[in-house]
Order: sequence, then structure tokens, then C-alpha cells
Amino acid sequence: ISISQMKEAKAIFEWTPTSNSFIFDNSFVDLTQTENYQKLFELSLFTIYSKIQMKANDLLDDNANASKQTIFSIGGCEGFSITISTESEILFDVKCSKEIHQSGIYVPVNSFITFAIVYDGLRLDFYLNNKKTFETSITFNPHYTQKNKITLGKSSEYDTDFFNGQIKFLAVFNEALDSKRIFKIYTNGYTHPDKVSALKSFTLDDRICISTCYNLPIPGHMGSPTPPTEAITYEINGDKN
Repeated sequence: ISISQMKEAKAIFEWTPTSNSFIFDNSFVDLTQTENYQKLFELSLFTIYSKIQMKANDLLDDNANASKQTIFSIGGCEGFSITISTESEILFDVKCSKEIHQSGIYVPVNSFITFAIVYDGLRLDFYLNNKKTFETSITFNPHYTQKNKITLGKSSEYDTDFFNGQIKFLAVFNEALDSKRIFKIYTNGYTHPDKVSALKSFTLDDRICISTCYNLPIPGHMGSPTPPTEAITYEINGDKN
């Protein structure tokens, strides 16, 4: 089968910064404030695909960083973090365990790299750009709870291990992609997640409600709540038709 005929990889979740100049500098992003984040708590198999640039710490030499940094972190003890070690290697850290898996990917300072981490239920595969760098067996069974945080740029549990630099995008797939499909994504890009259809409320003269137009009972009448005559609700995707 040719690369062009392979099954297209469709991300279930994507994050991109609000601007090309967005820098993580003792800051982070709470992904539970974004669309589709609930799908991240449903992952059993996954591929995480990202492009990052690590900045030098101004207090140190240009090619040194003093502490561990976190790129992506999900959940508590049932979750994991993708971190950069003090030696600049990307690690897959299973929380509350001694499982910290090396990737063979060393992050340069002030240069962009694209990496992927693939989990198929038994093994982790690591890719730098489109080349596999390492694979390792793993005993890991994610079973996230939605009360836990999902963060970019620091640990999901503590205000520690801040990332210093840029994350151009984070794309998550709910399947373990093989090397040919990783190559295709790196070469051609990937299919973006579907937009979530938003339920919006409009008045009959097409003014959008500032808050939800609740279906309230008509005063003095018994029975089920009835929509007020001046408001209707309907589901739209983007602009109202």
C-alpha cells in the first residue's frame, strides 16, 4: 500500500497558541479550559505529537537548564507527564511509580524539534521528526478521572517543573500510529479535530442572548416549563443559518 493510500490520521484533540510569539515562561495552560479536553481522559492507546523549542535560561549558560521541565501532564497517580530532564532528554514519566522511560531525544536550545510518543498498550515508541529513536516495554494502564488537571507547561498536580520556551502545537490521536503514518503526518500534516457544535440562544429578532435563554415556567401556569415567547434555542455550527 502506498503512503497516499494509508488511512488518514485524525487528531481527537489539538492545542495551538493564540499567537506565534506566545512563550511559556513560568506560565502554563490549563487544557481543561479548552474544547474537546474530555477526550483526553478517555485515552487508552494514544499518539502524542508536538513541536517545541526550548529556550536557554538567562541565568545560566546558553546551553544549560537547571531543572526538569514539563511539556504535557495529565491526571494524578493514574496519569503521566512528558518532561525534559536536566540533561535535556525527553522522558515519559508514569506518575507515582518508578517508571521513567527515556526517549533518546535530546532537545537543543533555541531550535525547534518535532517529536511523537506512541503507546500501543504494551510499548512506547519515540520519534524525533519522523525517525524512531527508541522503543521500550511499559506496564501502564491509564484510567484517568476528570477531577484531575491537564496542563501544558508544568506538572498537572503542582506548580513546579515549568517549561521555558515555545510549544507550536500539541496534537493527540486515540490510536497507536505506526512509523509509516508518523512519516505521513510529518510530511503532509494531519487532519484536525472536528469543531464542536455549539448550542447558542437567539431571540426571535436574531439578537444573541448574553446568557442562556432558559425555558422558564409562565407565571401563574401549572405544568412543564415553557420557552418565553421572545427566545428560541437551536444548535448551530459557527454562524447562524
